[in-house]
Amino acid sequence: FSTPSRPVGAAPRRTMAPFKVGVVGAIYSWAILATFGYARHRFSTASANRLVSACNAVVITGLAVAALAVHASDLTDRPPLHPMIAVSIECMCAYLSYDIVLGLVAGFESAPGPMLAHHAMGLAAEALVLVYGFGGFSLVVVHLAEGSTPFLHLSWALLKFGYGGTRLFFATGVALVLTFGILRVILPAWVLFGNLLTESGTAAWGAASALHEFFVLVVVIFWFLNCFWFVKLLRVAMGKASPHHEHGLSRPSSGSSSAGSLSGVSLEPGRRAD
Repeated sequence: FSTPSRPVGAAPRRTMAPFKVGVVGAIYSWAILATFGYARHRFSTASANRLVSACNAVVITGLAVAALAVHASDLTDRPPLHPMIAVSIECMCAYLSYDIVLGLVAGFESAPGPMLAHHAMGLAAEALVLVYGFGGFSLVVVHLAEGSTPFLHLSWALLKFGYGGTRLFFATGVALVLTFGILRVILPAWVLFGNLLTESGTAAWGAASALHEFFVLVVVIFWFLNCFWFVKLLRVAMGKASPHHEHGLSRPSSGSSSAGSLSGVSLEPGRRAD
């Protein structure tokens, strides 16, 4: 990735997207609620929420890939935001808001305080980028992390419906490990050490040093969480791959709670369990 050279503003300023801010978010919020409501009438709350999460991941990843593929030469951490990045941020803000509200109403799976803080920090970072325009390039690269989420929920669904011993489940597990490692560990590390913390990367934020420091802090915290969960995911995958373990990826024990541990590893640890 490369960012073009543009003049740096003297001070942070509110940077409006080239459309009325909030419209896309409102439409996307309606789509999220409609999807959740439809699924909730047919499945449990946890299943409905995982469907929403997977659909959101496809949308966010698609927008990020399209922005990087089509408009790579126009992307920068300096304002104003590229329209496609602004759309992606509004969608992500809508999803995080939904997830926070659902967590408060239905309950998080564990540690509600840290989970709420995790979600709130992510939402704050997204909203600040949308309002002030700084950090668009870095954020769209971070959004690529959502590419691992569909594999996470697919592995959970396969286990839930009794397909944990199939080749499809094994392939999904391999895809989850690969995408998680590349998109949630390696790419965020590049965002930090190859962009945000470099001299040119810092200069792109101009006088908005406080915004830059907060954004770096959020990326660092999420990156360390990703590394922690990736190590856990690797241990689970390696243990399950061995035929000597009871709950192997190739031959999981049906009905065992530990057989679902592979699908419990996520950057979004607030997922509610069935």
